[in-house]
Amino acid sequence: MSVVVLLLFMAANVSASTTVSELSTSTVEPGGEFNVKVTISNPDLESKSYKPLKLDVPEGFTVIDRPEEGLKTLCGSCSDERVFKIKADSDISSGMYRIDVKPD
Repeated sequence: MSVVVLLLFMAANVSASTTVSELSTSTVEPGGEFNVKVTISNPDLESKSYKPLKLDVPEGFTVIDRPEEGLKTLCGSCSDERVFKIKADSDISSGMYRIDVKPD
Protein backbone atom coordinates (compact mmCIF):
# COMPACT_ATOMS: atom_id res chain seq x y z
CA MET A 1 0.00 0.00 0.00
CA SER A 2 1.12 3.52 -0.71
CA VAL A 3 1.71 6.03 2.03
CA VAL A 4 1.22 9.77 1.68
CA VAL A 5 3.46 12.05 3.74
CA LEU A 6 2.21 15.57 4.34
CA LEU A 7 4.36 18.60 4.99
CA LEU A 8 2.79 21.73 6.41
CA PHE A 9 3.93 25.29 5.84
CA MET A 10 2.72 28.58 7.19
CA ALA A 11 1.95 30.82 4.25
CA ALA A 12 1.47 34.02 6.23
CA ASN A 13 1.36 35.33 9.78
CA VAL A 14 -2.00 34.99 11.41
CA SER A 15 -1.62 38.64 12.44
CA ALA A 16 1.22 41.03 13.12
CA SER A 17 1.51 39.93 16.75
CA THR A 18 0.57 36.24 16.84
CA THR A 19 2.45 33.42 15.18
CA VAL A 20 1.86 29.79 14.33
CA SER A 21 4.39 28.13 16.60
CA GLU A 22 3.81 24.47 15.79
CA LEU A 23 2.65 22.53 12.76
CA SER A 24 2.03 18.80 12.74
CA THR A 25 3.01 16.42 9.96
CA SER A 26 1.03 13.29 9.13
CA THR A 27 1.32 10.02 7.27
CA VAL A 28 -1.85 8.50 5.84
CA GLU A 29 -2.85 5.73 3.48
CA PRO A 30 -4.88 6.61 0.39
CA GLY A 31 -8.55 6.94 1.34
CA GLY A 32 -7.65 7.58 4.97
CA GLU A 33 -8.33 10.49 7.26
CA PHE A 34 -5.90 12.38 9.45
CA ASN A 35 -5.73 15.39 11.74
CA VAL A 36 -3.61 18.50 11.29
CA LYS A 37 -2.82 20.37 14.51
CA VAL A 38 -1.84 24.04 14.42
CA THR A 39 -0.73 25.84 17.60
CA ILE A 40 -1.08 29.63 17.67
CA SER A 41 1.04 31.50 20.23
CA ASN A 42 0.99 35.07 21.49
CA PRO A 43 4.41 35.84 23.04
CA ASP A 44 3.35 39.37 24.07
CA LEU A 45 2.10 40.23 27.57
CA GLU A 46 -1.13 41.80 26.36
CA SER A 47 -4.02 40.19 24.48
CA LYS A 48 -3.85 40.26 20.68
CA SER A 49 -6.38 39.55 17.95
CA TYR A 50 -5.82 36.99 15.23
CA LYS A 51 -7.61 35.97 12.09
CA PRO A 52 -9.36 32.60 11.73
CA LEU A 53 -7.23 29.96 9.98
CA LYS A 54 -7.82 27.87 6.89
CA LEU A 55 -5.78 25.16 5.19
CA ASP A 56 -4.96 25.34 1.50
CA VAL A 57 -4.86 21.64 0.56
CA PRO A 58 -3.65 20.27 -2.80
CA GLU A 59 -5.82 18.34 -5.22
CA GLY A 60 -6.57 14.89 -3.85
CA PHE A 61 -7.27 16.10 -0.29
CA THR A 62 -10.45 17.47 1.29
CA VAL A 63 -10.84 19.34 4.58
CA ILE A 64 -13.81 17.51 6.13
CA ASP A 65 -13.85 19.23 9.52
CA ARG A 66 -12.44 22.56 10.58
CA PRO A 67 -12.45 24.10 14.05
CA GLU A 68 -15.00 26.61 15.18
CA GLU A 69 -13.33 29.99 15.04
CA GLY A 70 -15.20 31.78 17.83
CA LEU A 71 -11.95 32.73 19.59
CA LYS A 72 -10.35 35.64 17.81
CA THR A 73 -8.42 37.16 20.72
CA LEU A 74 -5.55 35.39 22.45
CA CYS A 75 -4.47 36.45 25.94
CA GLY A 76 -0.89 37.51 26.62
CA SER A 77 1.66 34.67 26.84
CA CYS A 78 -1.07 32.18 25.82
CA SER A 79 -1.42 29.64 23.05
CA ASP A 80 -4.36 27.95 21.38
CA GLU A 81 -4.63 24.77 19.35
CA ARG A 82 -6.63 24.30 16.16
CA VAL A 83 -7.26 20.80 14.73
CA PHE A 84 -8.39 20.21 11.14
CA LYS A 85 -9.56 16.81 9.84
CA ILE A 86 -8.53 15.97 6.26
CA LYS A 87 -9.36 13.04 3.97
CA ALA A 88 -7.02 11.75 1.26
CA ASP A 89 -8.61 10.48 -1.97
CA SER A 90 -8.44 6.72 -2.43
CA ASP A 91 -6.47 7.08 -5.67
CA ILE A 92 -3.87 9.60 -4.44
CA SER A 93 -0.26 8.83 -5.32
CA SER A 94 2.39 8.31 -2.68
CA GLY A 95 4.55 11.34 -2.08
CA MET A 96 5.05 14.53 -0.12
CA TYR A 97 2.37 17.21 -0.36
CA ARG A 98 2.43 20.80 0.78
CA ILE A 99 -0.44 22.14 2.88
CA ASP A 100 -0.43 25.88 3.56
CA VAL A 101 -1.87 27.46 6.68
CA LYS A 102 -3.40 30.85 5.86
CA PRO A 103 -5.53 33.47 7.54
CA ASP A 104 -9.12 33.08 6.38
